[in-house]
Amino acid sequence: MKVKTIANVQEDWFDDEINEFIQHKHVIDIKFSVLFDSDDNYIFSALIVYEEIGI
Repeated sequence: MKVKTIANVQEDWFDDEINEFIQHKHVIDIKFSVLFDSDDNYIFSALIVYEEIGI
């Protein structure tokens, strides 16, 4: 079992990055978080728990 953390400030890029990463992986769980920083930006993050397929 492995984990990957992905974070981005642009929601559409965040979605694309997650979708690209999880291709060909067995995803066990994804935990999402959204933060609002002091510069008035949203920061989207995900912790992905997964297993490599075929290993």
